[in-house]
Amino acid sequence: MSCYAIGLDFGGGGGRCLLLDLDTGLTTTAARSWRFPRAPGTSGLGFDVDLERTWSLFAEATREAMERAGAGADEVIGIAATALRLGNVMLDARGEAVLAVPNRDARAIGPGLALGAQHGEALYESGGRWPYPIHAAARLQWLQAERPDDFARVSDLLSISDWLAFKLSGERACDPTQAGETLLFDLARRSWSDEWIERLGLPRAIFPVIREPGERLGQLAPAAAQDLGLRAGIAVAVGAADTQCGLIGAGAIDTGAVAAVAGSTGPIQLVADRVLIDPARRLWTGLHAIPDRWVIESNCGPLGEALDWFARLLFPDAAQPSLNLLGEAATAPVGSRGLVSSLGAEVMNAKAMGLPVGHLTLSHLSSMDDGSPRRFLVRSVVEGMACALRANLEQILELWGGAHAPLRLTGGLSRSDTFVDIVAGVLGKTIVVPQNADATALGAALCAGVAAGSFPDLRAAADRMVRSTERLPAAEQAGDNAALYARWTKLRAARREADVEAAMLTIPFALDAHRDNEPS
Repeated sequence: MSCYAIGLDFGGGGGRCLLLDLDTGLTTTAARSWRFPRAPGTSGLGFDVDLERTWSLFAEATREAMERAGAGADEVIGIAATALRLGNVMLDARGEAVLAVPNRDARAIGPGLALGAQHGEALYESGGRWPYPIHAAARLQWLQAERPDDFARVSDLLSISDWLAFKLSGERACDPTQAGETLLFDLARRSWSDEWIERLGLPRAIFPVIREPGERLGQLAPAAAQDLGLRAGIAVAVGAADTQCGLIGAGAIDTGAVAAVAGSTGPIQLVADRVLIDPARRLWTGLHAIPDRWVIESNCGPLGEALDWFARLLFPDAAQPSLNLLGEAATAPVGSRGLVSSLGAEVMNAKAMGLPVGHLTLSHLSSMDDGSPRRFLVRSVVEGMACALRANLEQILELWGGAHAPLRLTGGLSRSDTFVDIVAGVLGKTIVVPQNADATALGAALCAGVAAGSFPDLRAAADRMVRSTERLPAAEQAGDNAALYARWTKLRAARREADVEAAMLTIPFALDAHRDNEPS
């Protein structure tokens, strides 16, 4: 009889259930996709989460994963959830949602900009974030001003992973990694910031108790067990934010460990043993799922999202356009015959974040005689993303200044040998690739395993369950890759003002696209 733990992963494009065999380390996954509906009356800025539908899809995925693994309900001993950061669910006293929004919801643009103008520096020092409309502090102020009756109903502010834990167990709590995304959390003390909650005129009672990832939050409620096809009473663990769960699932535990979760977006986090605040205000500082550890983060922006979009543009009839793109990129030489791309390749500046824009710089003369010139174009896009990974990593290491481990590369894009090889080449260093690319869902399952008593703590869980391989850069391509990164960096610096102008020109069209699809 096997023994399993389950990790539920709530992402921007869908949900995933991962079933982890605690004896062998083998995993079985099932996924469902979704889109967030646009919120009416928000001028294209607001998005909602359909909680009932997403829960139903998780139930389907869980039952499918169990069936595919041949696992019985009596063999599952624990479950935990992770979710995208900067999403919120505000509950009333009865457990009904007053507001449920994903990370891209920016309806609180007014309060968000006001917080930055009035308190940006102070909030950055205490919470490691420059204020934006997507932070819970701004959303609470928006709800208080725009829908005061609904605001008065709010009993608990939760992240989406906290809400999933509530749905599983009936217990209301928040983990520190998600609480650290609100602007209302003191990083150094690892607790809610009573000072900022009071200064912003928010009720302290709506901020739930903090529980550490891997703790046993409660037990699986009968209704949830029936939906998921599981046994009531199994351990429900506190999970963590998706990137931090990804660190656990990638084995990035110790001080100086660094990992990139290359999925829809491209966050890179380094594990620190102290709170470090970037004096240049470019980076984020947050909390690791491991107690007494923090993270320094830089983000490459919409890596996978942009790659998928571009692949659909070039390979519209392909069953899996991104695989076609990556396969064709592998046939082109390093440097892409001088084509340079910044599509989906941001270098983070937390104080001046804006609409992601990208450019393709090319001349047809460099490949006009080639029989398959598209390969240079697609490789340049992947190389630009690899350059962004290096540039963001360099920002982190500049602040860290100490010894660090090799970069661990996980997430959906790490499944591609082409992507991994291009990243290794551009970085010019060995990278570590966890064998399980579903590191975020795996991290949640490891939280469940700890809560169920299979591991003493998350460090031991990762040590036992995370297996990795190393990928070395091709030595003969070192000079070409160095020249590529130099060109990309020089062109990015020269284009900085043009990027700002391009974003301003694009914003009205992006908003119009949202309004055109806004429910009537």
